[in-house]
Amino acid sequence: MDGESQRADRGLLAVFVVLAAWAAFVSGLVEGAVLALAHRFPVILASKKAPPDAIWIAPALDILLFSAVAIVLATALRVLRLRHEERALRAAVWLFTFLGVYGVVAAPGIIHRVSALLLAAGVGALAASRLGGRARELSARLRAYMLVIPATLLVLAAALPLYSAVRERVIVRDLPAAGARPRNVLVLILDTVRRDGYCVVDQELEVGLISISVPVFNVTGETIAAVNIASSTARIGAGQMADRFLPPLLEIQRDLRPLIRQ
Repeated sequence: MDGESQRADRGLLAVFVVLAAWAAFVSGLVEGAVLALAHRFPVILASKKAPPDAIWIAPALDILLFSAVAIVLATALRVLRLRHEERALRAAVWLFTFLGVYGVVAAPGIIHRVSALLLAAGVGALAASRLGGRARELSARLRAYMLVIPATLLVLAAALPLYSAVRERVIVRDLPAAGARPRNVLVLILDTVRRDGYCVVDQELEVGLISISVPVFNVTGETIAAVNIASSTARIGAGQMADRFLPPLLEIQRDLRPLIRQ
């Protein structure tokens, strides 16, 4: 009887691990793609962004996390002697779906965490009701394609840096050539900033990103830092930055100056 129980426990653990791996793989790919798209297109107002490598790093990390959760869940069921397999499988489907959906929704920081939790819980409940009764069958089918996961991650890990390198070369190649005696534009910009007392950067660092900054002086008048406010071009234009943000920046500048002794 103990042998049968051990085989059943191992079988349930195997099902959990397969479901966890595929849930982590799919949700991690989506999560990494969302973060990479938010980084590529600044018009997406996300508080968290990531380079393209996140497309393979996110699923790799999620697989480790989900697999650990699967092992803990199977161990807890064995210790507590809970032998109702269908309920255990439904709980596993709900848990892995919840973790995957929450990671995708919460990762970019667009939706409030409480809303993300409620959404993930609802989708998890739907998945458990639809797939919980067929979880073992689904696991058996997915197990036959387990090699797809590491193969895909290896291809992405090799291809994404190559894509970034090629894209950078194309951008550099398309830049206009400098003239025989180009004007020192940097000197002109610095003179203008020194005269105006502030600087507006309109999408020079990143497409869709606009910012305004003022220098911070110490008590002797030396420039030691800067205060900056950044926004998106989808919200405000370059011509409005000074009108809206320069007065509070200058007030901060005045308040800081007597406090800085060095």
